[in-house]
Amino acid sequence: MIRVACCLLAALAAHAATPLYQTSVEKSNWTAVRGTATPDAAVLHGNNKSLRLEGTKTDPDVVVRFTPIPLTIGKRYELAGWVRTEDLTVRDLDRSPIAVGAALTMASMPFDVHSASVGGTQPWTRLSLRFVATRAQDSIVLTAGAGGSLRGKAWFEGVSLDEVSSADEWPTRDAVQTFGPAYRYPSAGWIYLHIEGAPYERGYQHGHLMAREIPEYLERCAADLGSRDQWHQYRTTANALFLRGFDREILEEMRGIAEGASDAGAKWLNRRIDLMDIVVANVTVELGELSSAVSTTATGLEGLSFDKPAYADRKIAKRTPSPITAAPSPPPAPPRAMAKWSSATSPGGPSPWPSRPT
Repeated sequence: MIRVACCLLAALAAHAATPLYQTSVEKSNWTAVRGTATPDAAVLHGNNKSLRLEGTKTDPDVVVRFTPIPLTIGKRYELAGWVRTEDLTVRDLDRSPIAVGAALTMASMPFDVHSASVGGTQPWTRLSLRFVATRAQDSIVLTAGAGGSLRGKAWFEGVSLDEVSSADEWPTRDAVQTFGPAYRYPSAGWIYLHIEGAPYERGYQHGHLMAREIPEYLERCAADLGSRDQWHQYRTTANALFLRGFDREILEEMRGIAEGASDAGAKWLNRRIDLMDIVVANVTVELGELSSAVSTTATGLEGLSFDKPAYADRKIAKRTPSPITAAPSPPPAPPRAMAKWSSATSPGGPSPWPSRPT
C-alpha cells in the first residue's frame, strides 16, 4: 500500500513538473526576426541540442520569436531557460532602447522588460522572468544584443513557460485595463502603463488610458507655472521656444496623446486637449526656469571691452544766441483802384451780364 502511494505521488510530481509550454529548437517552432539562429548539436545542455544565435552584417542584433502560446489574461507566469555565451559584446547605437546581452522576454513586453541579460563568456546560466499576462496570446522571444550591435555568440536551451501561483499577487485580472495592445494597472501608488506601435499610435494609447489623469496633470503644470489664467501665454512661449525643437517622432506621439485623451472624453479649460497643451506639459520645468536661465546664459559679449569715442567726455559747448534784429517792415502797398461796374444797354433792354470794370 505504501509503495502504491509513493508511486502515485511520484507520478503527480512528474506531472506537476511538466511546464505549460516547452520550446524546441526545431525550425517549425520559431522564426529568426533578425540575425541568424541555428540548432547546434555540438553545444549541448542536458544532452539536448541548443539554439545558437549570431548577428549578421545586415542584422547586428538577434531576435528569435516562437509560435504564439494561449494565455489567460490576469494570470501570473514564469518564463525560464538556460543561456551560454562566448565573447558576447554589445555596442549601443546611441539611441533608445539601450542594448542588452542575451536575454528572455515576451513579444508583448516593452524593450526594457526582460530577464537578466548575459554577456562576455559565461557557462550555462539560468534566466527567468515573471509577469502577468495582458494578452490572450503571446510569444516567447530570445534576444542577443537587442537594440545594438552584437559580436560573439549565444546559445539557448530548455526555454519554457509555466503558470505560477497568483495567491496574494498583484495585479489581479480586474486591475488591468486594456486598450488594443496597450494596458495599465496601479502598482504601489504608481500607474504602470504599457504602450506600443508607431509614434502616433503609442500616443493615442497613452492618451486614451490616461484620459482621467492628463487634465489633472495639466492643472498641476499650470499651478507650477503660476496660474491657469495665463495658460495661453504658456502655450505661446512653448510654441515660440520649444515646439520646433522636438523630433517628428515626439511630435507625433504628443499629438496622439492629445487626441487619444480628447476622444476618451478628457477636457482642459472647457475644450478638447490639443498638441500645444501636451507640449506645455512636457516643457513645464524649462518654462519655470526661463527667468534664471536667461540671467546665466551667455550673450556673446562677455569678456569684451569697448573704448568710448574720443568725444564722449567733452562737454557740450553752450552757445549764446545772437540778438534777434527786427527785419524792416515792407513798404506799404499802393492803394488798389476800386472796380466800377456798369451795365451795358442792349437794344432789347439792360444786359444780364456786367460790363468790364473801368
